[in-house]
Amino acid sequence: MQILPSTAADPQVGIKNVAKSADNNVEAGAKYLRLLEQKYLDEPGISPTNKVLMAFAAYNAGPTNLRKFRRLAEKSGLDRDVWFGNVEHGAARIVGRETVDYVGNIYKYYVAYKLAQQRQLLQDATTSP
Repeated sequence: MQILPSTAADPQVGIKNVAKSADNNVEAGAKYLRLLEQKYLDEPGISPTNKVLMAFAAYNAGPTNLRKFRRLAEKSGLDRDVWFGNVEHGAARIVGRETVDYVGNIYKYYVAYKLAQQRQLLQDATTSP
């Protein structure tokens, strides 16, 4: 994760020395992601998965842009509470492919790791006495 020192210094994040410490940088990034979810995505209509995906979009493009993405999706007749196939179209039109690819890559690796974990658990279950 990479977070700007100015973002990490925000009182709601409050982590120092992110430029010199990978641990502090990751902690600040995780804390900022949680803040984005709580502050901008605290709506009952958004599933937990979509909250995380849109928090990543806000992390990458900024929360103001996320609002724009969601508004454009809604104006286009799409679901403002669903990232894939909906809000991502607004992101692509407003800021280009960077944020769309960023969120997509994170999700791709999440799915790959989850499948690998399931496979390992299945192997362990079949080889255990």
